[in-house]
Amino acid sequence: MLFMFFTYRKFLILLCFVWALCVPCADGEAAIPGIVKPEAAVPEVVSVDFYPSGAKFVFQLKLDKEGDFEFTLPGAFIAETVRPMVRASASMRAEAAQATPEPFPELEPLEKNVEEKQKKVRLWQGRINATNQALYMLNEIISSDVKPEELIFYIDSVVDKASEKRLRYELALVDLRIGREEAEKELKEASEELRLLRNELEGKRANASRIVRVIGTTPGIAPVLFEAYANDARWGVRYDINMNGETGLVDAVMYANVRQRTGFDVEGEFAFHTRAPSSYVAPPDLQPLSVRLAGNMRRQNMAMKAQGGASESEFYAADIMMEAPMAAPQQEPDVSSTLTNVSVKGRGRIKGDGVASDIVLGRFEFPSTPLFISIPERNREAWVAASLDVIPEALLPGAAELYVDGTVSGRTNIPELGLQGILPFGMAQRVTADKKRAVGKTGTTWMGKGTLEDGYTIEVSNNMDTEREIEVRDRLPLPADDKITIEDIKITPSPAIQDKENRLTWKLLLKPGETGKITVEYTLRYPGDETLVYW
Repeated sequence: MLFMFFTYRKFLILLCFVWALCVPCADGEAAIPGIVKPEAAVPEVVSVDFYPSGAKFVFQLKLDKEGDFEFTLPGAFIAETVRPMVRASASMRAEAAQATPEPFPELEPLEKNVEEKQKKVRLWQGRINATNQALYMLNEIISSDVKPEELIFYIDSVVDKASEKRLRYELALVDLRIGREEAEKELKEASEELRLLRNELEGKRANASRIVRVIGTTPGIAPVLFEAYANDARWGVRYDINMNGETGLVDAVMYANVRQRTGFDVEGEFAFHTRAPSSYVAPPDLQPLSVRLAGNMRRQNMAMKAQGGASESEFYAADIMMEAPMAAPQQEPDVSSTLTNVSVKGRGRIKGDGVASDIVLGRFEFPSTPLFISIPERNREAWVAASLDVIPEALLPGAAELYVDGTVSGRTNIPELGLQGILPFGMAQRVTADKKRAVGKTGTTWMGKGTLEDGYTIEVSNNMDTEREIEVRDRLPLPADDKITIEDIKITPSPAIQDKENRLTWKLLLKPGETGKITVEYTLRYPGDETLVYW
């Protein structure tokens, strides 16, 4: 008996020892000897550099003692890019691993609502089934066991009551079906809302099906700085540009429109680069241009295909490449420029769920002269534009939202070389022009050459409250053949500019409500056996 007691005691001690080795840690994983997982060993974002496609995160890992450590990053990060900033501070390796997706707490109330709707539909359906069963039982209201002499009494006492009951059941069935339809409608709406919200939350997750597990060793307790790249990040330049219609002062705000889906909400100062560093750079080389027979070329292509195509790093580099602009932007934003890259800094908060954010990069002003440019051949309304008195330095290329006196007027794109003299802001509805072509007269001279007397009139109206100068642009035919000549040109009033390609520019100063008129007449001479074609 005593021997059994000691044996049982040893068994309990052994069981406790095995349980101590296998008990899960706080994070749900088994304890691993030699791996330090203190609560403080959670990486914190120190800085982020955004590229046209992708972002580099710099993390700080604080440890309470030296030795081995382990932590995980979201699956949006590329395991091969995880590395310490200072090699001597720590050594680490990273690998991608599968992860169990976590439930969405945001969906719990909605899922409960859907479940309640489903119960409601099942309840209505059960009532309908019960009512249909009762109606079925009332279908045969006359029993086959009734004797002929008892039939009249049976009809008076049973059949009439059954008919009344059947009518009540049929009316109740109508109400039940209406209730079920309403419940099914509510279920459909709640299910669709649940589906849309689940899709939205899934889209905001940073590759929830996998994680990046990082294992390393540090010789001390100093914070470990390391970097990691994520592909799911984008940014581009956006502008809000407003022109004062009276003074011509142009006020512009430069933004970085950025999104990233890494799972980390980041806040602080960021660097936005116009070009990502190449993952592989080779010396420039020009291979000889060889010519080969088609059969030999096919065999060579098959051999190259068998050996494998481009490496993953080459594809990654091709995906994130983007040429840098040729000149640095305005000095108001915090801009730095090198031979291979232009970057600009901005401060703000960017969520890690892929929702786009606008980070202000800078604000600048420059003077201009408001212009009203009318080209009646293209549009009845005039263009509102800013003639730049001082052309600003080249800006980063990007989309621009345009405003005149604080009201949205249109959109444009800032080209790679920046603004070049005139910046259009949209259409002026109260400055209009109508062009009417004169009726052409054709004829033949004694020399056998055809003639065409032609022309047009333009009427320009200023329907604004102030006097404005309207710049009207049109053109004369430009002979592209020596056999065609333009003669007898009459233009009233005379244009301010007529270039060598017969483009005409008038500058009409019109008072409020005033209409100006332009008349153009000319004669074209050409061979009588030919037809004129305009393009």
